[in-house]
Amino acid sequence: MGGDISLNSQEGMGSEFTVRVQLTPCEPKALDVHTERHLDYRGLKALIVEDNRTNTIIIETFMKRKGFITSSVENGELALKAVSTQQFDLILMDNHMPVMDGVEAIAGIRNMLGREKDTLIFGCTADVFKETRERMLGAGADFIVGKPIDERVLDDALYQYANKLFQFSSKRNSNVEPLR
Repeated sequence: MGGDISLNSQEGMGSEFTVRVQLTPCEPKALDVHTERHLDYRGLKALIVEDNRTNTIIIETFMKRKGFITSSVENGELALKAVSTQQFDLILMDNHMPVMDGVEAIAGIRNMLGREKDTLIFGCTADVFKETRERMLGAGADFIVGKPIDERVLDDALYQYANKLFQFSSKRNSNVEPLR
């Protein structure tokens, strides 16, 4: 590298190493640091509304690994029935489904009379069109997660919406700080 190494050592005193190399200066670059944020989700209930079985399995795996108890249905109509009979802390709602799509289902949940209307809803879509995301948000989705789901994006969204996620949980106040 066009340099040298020198050593100066004295017994009982220690050693000094000097390394000289020729380097070309460069501009400093920003380091993209991703902070892992994990909360204690054990016992929280998530409803997965997805008509593609492979996607359902993947999402269930993510959620169960985080500690969620999961249920799944194949369309928006079944989601409305599930939400009207069970309490969920989170709903992961696909957009394009048979019988009733995600936008209609989200609007239906938001129009319910009980506290289920306030459940945290993440719209899940592979649709890259801005209009699709806007329709889901306009219907009442709290956040949109793109598919295929990036688990880091999901973790960040869960952390960002922690207060709403834990609103029905008795562990609410103890879970808004990250686990170490």
